[in-house]
Amino acid sequence: MVKDPKPSAFVQVMQSIQATHELMQLVEQQSAASQIRRILPDGPTIVNVVEQAQQALPSIAAQVAAQAQRTADAVTAMIEANRERLRAQLTPNWEDVEATQLFSNVRDITNDGIPVMWVPRASVLADLIEANDRAERYAVLSDRASDIIDDCRSSLESINEDTELGTYRHFALQSAAALSAGHWETAQALTANLLGTIIDDDPSSSTIKNAIGTGKQARALDFEQYKFWAAATIAPLVQSFLSFYPSKNDPVPTWFSRHGSVHAVGNDQYTPANAVAGLMQVASLLRFYNVALERKRAAPTS
Repeated sequence: MVKDPKPSAFVQVMQSIQATHELMQLVEQQSAASQIRRILPDGPTIVNVVEQAQQALPSIAAQVAAQAQRTADAVTAMIEANRERLRAQLTPNWEDVEATQLFSNVRDITNDGIPVMWVPRASVLADLIEANDRAERYAVLSDRASDIIDDCRSSLESINEDTELGTYRHFALQSAAALSAGHWETAQALTANLLGTIIDDDPSSSTIKNAIGTGKQARALDFEQYKFWAAATIAPLVQSFLSFYPSKNDPVPTWFSRHGSVHAVGNDQYTPANAVAGLMQVASLLRFYNVALERKRAAPTS
């Protein structure tokens, strides 16, 4: 099961940052208010108030700066204290990335339909962090396609072909080969159908299909409901399985969409960047399943 009733370390980090930010705002307000109260004598003239307020400003600024530093130190200490827990939820491609930066951006990236778990490499993740929106992130996929395809191929090849995932691995590698040869239309069509097959089969009984269904209703996955490594794997898939009904004149998704790839073949849905995003989703999902199956095989039998 991927359900996790306890907040993940990722969620705790985000909650702590938000709480300290709100505390800092409150301290700033109270500090400024107390300073102003001290400089307002009975029956002050406007000139006196202005002069004394100007004299107090450096003191107020110093207090705000000191509180900001204390807040930053507290957040840093909290992150350091949880670093091992956080690291345990990460995948190898995060090793050369500033984890706090990626944690801060992971929802935006994955909710654009772009995986961050197992693939792509750290330098591509850094480019995705710098991007401002979906269009810029998909431009990164196009610009770094060769590196990303290599990452997906390496990740897929690490899966034992003699396991339950062997057939999926074979066809995913065929999709990677088609992309490398410039046949991105072929790759996207194969990837879209393969992704649907994997989700329907649900080879590790991890209830991913249910998680996708729940996320679709909100058009984004609720990270707080799952362990981080599961949430970050599933979130891009939610975007690929959002409802799309050509019969209702729904606009064709411009990001990678499993339903769009199957039911709306054309230039709006079929693009090199979308083909890369689809391959990334398959590679990330298969590695997720591979970990789940390995844990299941390693678990003691009763």
